[in-house]
Amino acid sequence: MIDSCLLEVLIPTFNRPEAAIRAIKSVLSLDDPRIKVRCNSNGREATLEHFCSQHPNVYFDSFEVNLRPQANVHKLLSEATSEFVMLLTDEDFLDIAGSKQLLDFLAESRSDCHVVSCAVYDTEDDRYYYNVGEGSHGKYVNLPGFTILSSTTYMSGYIWRTSLLSDLDLGLLMGINEQGSDGPVFNAYAHIDISQLLLTAGTCRLYMEKCVCKGAQISTGGHAFAHRKVAPEADQNNLGLNPYVYGPYARVRQFFYRELVLTQLKDHFPALAYIVAEAHLYTFFFERLICSPQVVIFEEEMTIQSEAVKAIADAQAAGHVSGSTLSKLFSDSILRTTSEAEIAYEKLSALKTNLPANFTVSQLLVA
Repeated sequence: MIDSCLLEVLIPTFNRPEAAIRAIKSVLSLDDPRIKVRCNSNGREATLEHFCSQHPNVYFDSFEVNLRPQANVHKLLSEATSEFVMLLTDEDFLDIAGSKQLLDFLAESRSDCHVVSCAVYDTEDDRYYYNVGEGSHGKYVNLPGFTILSSTTYMSGYIWRTSLLSDLDLGLLMGINEQGSDGPVFNAYAHIDISQLLLTAGTCRLYMEKCVCKGAQISTGGHAFAHRKVAPEADQNNLGLNPYVYGPYARVRQFFYRELVLTQLKDHFPALAYIVAEAHLYTFFFERLICSPQVVIFEEEMTIQSEAVKAIADAQAAGHVSGSTLSKLFSDSILRTTSEAEIAYEKLSALKTNLPANFTVSQLLVA
């Protein structure tokens, strides 16, 4: 059993033990009693179980059958005992020097620091995959600041103050009881929900030094490829990702759910910051919806529009459509002509980029 410590790294995994072992080793290499590992697999993995049993500061468990990524993360969060927890996918790993600095960073963070957002360095491309920007390291941001600047969809590097998680209904946020094992995921970004709820009464601190390292994508197992039994031959025209998460139906459902969540947080935003947050949300999902034919394999006669029609109807039936102007604009855009959709996208893109020079300081940063 893991005793309480400063940071517990939570590694959900499935069907790729070599990757999980590398991620775990990157934490163990710090040789620092302030950091420990908790790993859970969505299936029995003898190799991984044996490796973890050799290390007393690693706790490992597994499900008998694949219960999907949401249940995996939910179990890890529910059982954590440390002061802070960090999510780390099994493809990724920690940089030794940056992690030691991160531990000091956490130890001296303010008591109202409920969330820490870590930069993610892409080791294959030798550049940052996610970084808020020069001069942001160590800064504290409020809920609008997190939503606009650092609510990255990439799971690795999210850090939360563990004691606050018990105040949230993690099962509801994860949607672990909402769908069967094969249903499309309407909330693929529960880590953003958790962060936003924690920030209604706290701050997020930005750790923008190299620490969390994005490894090479593995084309089997895990979250993006859980639908595959074996790795297919390479297709340069399509990534072949999990359609239940990355397909056009799922993307439309995800937009409406995320937009509904944003409307529920509206009172925590200054007016301009809220409009900018809407623009970010709209353009993010519009871009991913349009790119979906290159990301997932479409069935015969499937189109973005046909999938969108079904998704909008199902979102309405589930009560996930807020009825706001933004939700109506999204529906109208994707159901009309391509040119009309592009006009709406371009207008919102311009809104989020052409901001007053002092916008970040006055509305997003916390002194």
